Amino acid sequence: MPAEKKVKGVGNLLAYINSEDLDYSICFKAIEVTPEAIQLVPLEFIDDEILEIVIRSGEECIEHIPKEALSEYAKALIAQLYPYTATSMLPVELNDVSKKVLSDFYISSGIKNI
Repeated sequence: MPAEKKVKGVGNLLAYINSEDLDYSICFKAIEVTPEAIQLVPLEFIDDEILEIVIRSGEECIEHIPKEALSEYAKALIAQLYPYTATSMLPVELNDVSKKVLSDFYISSGIKNI
C-alpha cells in the first residue's frame, strides 16, 4: 500500500512508514488529518505551512511541535492566536535574587549547584 494511502485516514501512521518512503506530501497529508502527528514529521519537512495547520488546529496541538521547528512566523501566529500559551513558551529568566534563592535551595537539599 502506498505511504500516502496509509496516512490518509490516521496521521499517526507516519510512525510506521520507512523514513526513505517519507516525503513532504505524505507528511502534509498526515498533518491535515492528525495535527498531533507533527512530532513524527522529520524536521526537514516542517515548514510554515505545516506549522500553520498544526497551530490553527488548536492550542492543545502546539505542545506537539518540536521546539527546534518553531519559526519566527509560527511564534508570532501562536502569540496572536493564543497569547497565554505564547507567554508560557518564553524562557524563564532569573534575576540575582532568584538565582541566590535557587542556589541556597540546592545547597540546603544537598543537590550539587548547577
